[in-house]
Amino acid sequence: MKPVDRREQDRLKTRTAILDATEEIMRKEGYAAVTSRRVAERAGLKSQLVHYHFGTMDELFQEAYRRNDKRFFDKYVKAIIAREPLRKIWELSSSHEGMDLVAEYLSAANHRKILRDEIVQTWSRFRALYISGIEKHYEDNNIDAGDFTPGVMAFLIIAIGGTLANERGLGFSEGHEEIIGFMEALLNKPRGNDRINRLS
Repeated sequence: MKPVDRREQDRLKTRTAILDATEEIMRKEGYAAVTSRRVAERAGLKSQLVHYHFGTMDELFQEAYRRNDKRFFDKYVKAIIAREPLRKIWELSSSHEGMDLVAEYLSAANHRKILRDEIVQTWSRFRALYISGIEKHYEDNNIDAGDFTPGVMAFLIIAIGGTLANERGLGFSEGHEEIIGFMEALLNKPRGNDRINRLS
């Protein structure tokens, strides 16, 4: 059995504490409040350790985003291989859970190119995942999507679901019932060549 490397354990524990503190500050106070001093205080560490483990604040934001991205990616992979992938993707996309943090990363990306590039790569990977999953769903169920191609369907689910989630987080729900009804009709297990085409 390989012996436990205590130094490596300590390193990972410190990095995790720094990343946790970063996310906590972003959720409660916004990305602009994230500084090495504030992160260190929240994590119970000396501020020098933040730069020791992550170098620059850009690298800290990038690593924090990657960790959060992995959580989302794992959820969506499970959704794609689920029995009803369209509905599972819709449920995840329209959920407000985690959207507050996503909004902060998007805001930070306007000022940090390294984070913007990271997000673009992530979205490209996610979009390809959605489209491949939807393509398989159409093939397995002999669905002729008409105008609702896998690419169009992926965009609709992500865009509409994300908008609903963001508005719901603000306490705004005007028109939600109507758009949810539309999406329910669109996602209601279409089979054969008729249901999606009737909606197009």
